[in-house]
Amino acid sequence: MRIQTGHGTIPLITLIGIWSISALNALPGLAVSPILGKLSVIFPHSTELDIQMLSSLPSLLVIPFILLAGKLTEKMNFIRLLQAGLAIFALSGILYLLSNKMWQLIAVSAMLGVGSGMIVPLSTADFQILQWSL
Repeated sequence: MRIQTGHGTIPLITLIGIWSISALNALPGLAVSPILGKLSVIFPHSTELDIQMLSSLPSLLVIPFILLAGKLTEKMNFIRLLQAGLAIFALSGILYLLSNKMWQLIAVSAMLGVGSGMIVPLSTADFQILQWSL
């Protein structure tokens, strides 16, 4: 199925991919928020600082990696950079499932922030991807 755009038609899967990349920007803060109230029970030796780092570290790392990814697009292939950011993001999602210590969760949260930061400037240019895919 093809979808009509202002520049012609595109496959439906391309449109879904573009929407998916845009939706990923909201996920770093949502990764651990459902379990924040139970972290002190799950990890009894964790401190308040650990829990705060777990919830805020992804957002703190997004900012410098937005700037870095924006700068890298001047020298690097746009699609390759997007693929690298998506790979880091996906890997961190898998590693969340395998983490059983607080420091591992904090490290994976940092990795999630890096991946998200690399995706954010590229997701604002989704329609450039759309034009390149035509």
